[in-house]
Amino acid sequence: MSISRFSPGIWLLCSLLVIDIGVHSNCAPQAGSRALIARRFILTDKSGKPRARLECGKSGDPRFQFLNSQGITLMNLGLKGDSPDLTLAGTDGKPRLTILSEAAGSSGILLYDSHSIPRAIIRIRPDGSALLSLHDSDGTARADLDTLPDGSPGLTLSNKEQKGGAALIVAPSGNPGIVFKNRDGKLIWAAP
Repeated sequence: MSISRFSPGIWLLCSLLVIDIGVHSNCAPQAGSRALIARRFILTDKSGKPRARLECGKSGDPRFQFLNSQGITLMNLGLKGDSPDLTLAGTDGKPRLTILSEAAGSSGILLYDSHSIPRAIIRIRPDGSALLSLHDSDGTARADLDTLPDGSPGLTLSNKEQKGGAALIVAPSGNPGIVFKNRDGKLIWAAP
């Protein structure tokens, strides 16, 4: 009798038996609990293509990845040390969005262009102050909207060399201040 002539019920029974043997051979030695222990799990679609992976990387940090039908990772959820991060990618596998929370207490969101260059960053620092930073195609910060720990808001516009530009701040007293610098960073005008 050929293998292909077994009924689906027999196949299901054999599959459950193999899974049960695998689970029991890897059970943690605690009474009443079961654990399947492995360094890597791969979830495949009906054609056998990997579509998700759960694994610990070389550093020992866990990560969970979702792959498209071409095997390109489109979502990566993991830990880097004790800090979680989530990265979503475009269909080319290049990152488009990262959400992270650092152990030191800061968190952020990064938005990337099609060349994987961060173009917009939102960050909350450990002291609670916030920053919105817009970057050019080289990754250079060109516009920052910032709040300082004392709550003072500020806006900074910079040239490509990060020397010239303009800055506007509202001090804790409520009084505004403004500064203009030429392209070499020399003061042109300031008030008050």
